[in-house]
Amino acid sequence: MKHYFLFAALAFFAACNAQDAGKSMVKEVPPPPRLLEQVYVSDTSIYARKAAAAFEMLSDSQRVAQMIMTTGGRLGKSQEDIAELIREGVVGGSIYLANELEDHRNQVAESRAVGAQYAPVPLWFAIDAEPSLMYRRIVGGPDVMPAADMKNDAHVMDAVHTIDSLIADLGYNWNYAPVLDLGTENAAIKNRSFGFDAATVAERSIMYVNETQADGILACVKHFPGHGLVQGDSHKGSVFIDGEMTEYGVYEQVLAEADPLSLMVGHITIKNNEYDTEGLPASLSRRVTHDLVREKLGYEGIVVTDAINMMAAASKYGEQAPLMASKAGADVILMPVDERLTMRMILDEMANDPAYKAQVYRSVNRVLRAKAWLGLI
Repeated sequence: MKHYFLFAALAFFAACNAQDAGKSMVKEVPPPPRLLEQVYVSDTSIYARKAAAAFEMLSDSQRVAQMIMTTGGRLGKSQEDIAELIREGVVGGSIYLANELEDHRNQVAESRAVGAQYAPVPLWFAIDAEPSLMYRRIVGGPDVMPAADMKNDAHVMDAVHTIDSLIADLGYNWNYAPVLDLGTENAAIKNRSFGFDAATVAERSIMYVNETQADGILACVKHFPGHGLVQGDSHKGSVFIDGEMTEYGVYEQVLAEADPLSLMVGHITIKNNEYDTEGLPASLSRRVTHDLVREKLGYEGIVVTDAINMMAAASKYGEQAPLMASKAGADVILMPVDERLTMRMILDEMANDPAYKAQVYRSVNRVLRAKAWLGLI
C-alpha cells in the first residue's frame, strides 16, 4: 500500500510538472509580428534589407523623389509632363484621377515604361478607388455599392475584392481607401462614409484594410483626424474642428486592430484643443503629424498628405505648403503644384538642417520598405 501511495504521488507531481512545462512552452512562443512591425519597424525583415540596399544606391535627389507623387488623368498633368518628370528623376510615382477604364490601363503602362528606363527605383501608382467614387474615377468600370449604402460585411467584401481585382489589373499598387470619416452630410464626404456610428465605421474599415492588403494592395485610411463632422469642404477652403476631435476614436480602434500601411492626413484645422494647429491645416502641422500620429498613436507607417494643391493648403501657403508638410512629418507629398520646386526646397532645407535631413531619410526608408512589400524592389 505504501508503494501504491508513493507511486500515485510521483505520478501526480510528474503530471503537474508536465502541465507547468507545457504552459511554459506556450508562454515562450511569441506572437507573430504585426504587419506594420514587419514592414516598417524590423531591421532584419526582407523589407528592411531591400529598402536599405535601394537607399544606398540613391543620391539625395533620387531619395527625395521617392516622397513626391505627381498626378495624371483628366484632372491631372499630361502624359508628356509626367514622362518628363520621371526622366528628370523628380517623382517616385503618380496618382491617376478620373479616367476612362482603358485610359487608366494605358497611361499607367506608359508611365511605368518610362520609369523602367529612367527611374533608379520602380515607380508606384495610386488611385482614389473608394467604393463611392468608382463611377467617377474609373469611367466604364464595374458598378460598386457606395459605402453609405452598405448594410453588412458581405457588401464590404464584395466591394473590396471587385475594386482590388480591377485596379491591380490596371497597374495600381496603392488605393487611397477606406474613408474613416463619420457621417454623410459633409459637402466633401457625402456617401463616401460608412455612416454615423463610430463602431460600425471602425468595424467595416478594419475589414476593408485587411482585405485590401490581403489582395496585395496598399491600403490608406483617411482623412485624419476626421472630415465627416466638420463644416465645409477642404477642396475649396479651410475647415475646422473646434474643440473635441469626435472622429479621432475611429482611428484609435482601426490602428489597434488592423495594420493599414498608410494614413492620409487631411487639410483640417484644429482649434480649442490640446492639438491646436494654430491656424495651420493638420497636414502642415507638426502637432498633428508628429505629436499626434507618431507619438500618441505610435503609428509607424507611411503618412501621406491629402492633395497638397487643395485650396485649404494651397490658397494660403502656396509654394511653401509641400515643404511645410514634409517638415511636419509627412512621408509622401501628394500632388504638389510644382514637383521640381518641391524637390529643390526639400534639398535646400536638408542642407541647412541635419535633423530634418535625418527625418527625410526616415521618410524615404518608409517608402522603400512599402515598395519592397509591394514587390517592386
